[in-house]
Amino acid sequence: MWNRFARFSFDKFIQNLTGYAATYNGEWWFIRAFIAAILLGTIYYYLTEKIHIVYVETGLVLFISVITVKFLPALIKLDIFSSLASSYLWTQLFMPDTFVCAYLFGIVFGKYDIFASIRSLFSSYSSINRALIGLMLIVSAFYFQEKVFSNLSDMMLIITPVFMTGCILLLDLCKPLCKVMQFFGGLSTNMWLTHTFFCYYFYPFAIVIFWSRNPIVAYLTLLPITVFASVFLDKFYFSIEKLGVKLRKKIKGIKNR
Repeated sequence: MWNRFARFSFDKFIQNLTGYAATYNGEWWFIRAFIAAILLGTIYYYLTEKIHIVYVETGLVLFISVITVKFLPALIKLDIFSSLASSYLWTQLFMPDTFVCAYLFGIVFGKYDIFASIRSLFSSYSSINRALIGLMLIVSAFYFQEKVFSNLSDMMLIITPVFMTGCILLLDLCKPLCKVMQFFGGLSTNMWLTHTFFCYYFYPFAIVIFWSRNPIVAYLTLLPITVFASVFLDKFYFSIEKLGVKLRKKIKGIKNR
C-alpha cells in the first residue's frame, strides 16, 4: 500500500526533494524543469531588478530563449564540448527546455502587469466584441499550436500569452467565475504538484477518488482533496517563513549586543 514510502531513505528523500530523481512519483517527470525554472527565474529577477522597460526585458527573454533552444544544444554537438552532454548540472541548469523560458516570460508579465494593460486596451469594447475576440484568440492559439507549429513546444512562449489573453477577456465577462478562477489560481501550483500522489500513490485516497469509475466524479472528488492539501501546504510554508523571520531577528539582536 505505502511500499515506496514505508522505508525512509534520507538519500532518496534529498534526491526527490531536489528533483535529481523521481522515485516517489513517476509522474513528476517535470520536476527538474520546474526546479530549474524557479532557480533561474530567481536569478533573472534579481539581475533585472533595476530594469524598468518592458520592451527591453521582453527582448532579453526572447534572446535567452534563442540561446537556450538553438545555441546551447548545438554547442554540445561540438567535439570540444561533447562531455557536457552527460553532465547533470549542464543539462538541468544550462539547457532547460522552453517551458523554463515561458516561466521567465511570466515573470516579465507579472512585473509589468501586462494583462492589466491588455484589459484596459479592450475596456472600451462591448461585451459581445470582447467575447468574440477572446474566443478567436483561444481558437487561434489551439490551431497554430496543433496545425501550424505541429505541437512544437518551442512556440509555447508566444502561444501561451495569446491563449491567456483570450481566457482573460472571456472571464472578465463573468465576475463570479473570475473570482472562482482567482481562488483556484492561488492554489494551483500546489494542486498541480500533489494531485498525482492522491491519484496513484496514496492508495486510500486513490480508492476514494476512483470508486465510481466515472472520470467526472473522479475529478470532482480529486478537486477538494487537492484544494485541502494546497491550503495545508500554504499554511506550512507560511509557518516556515514566519519562523525564518523570527530567527533572523534573533540573530540580528545577538549581533547588535
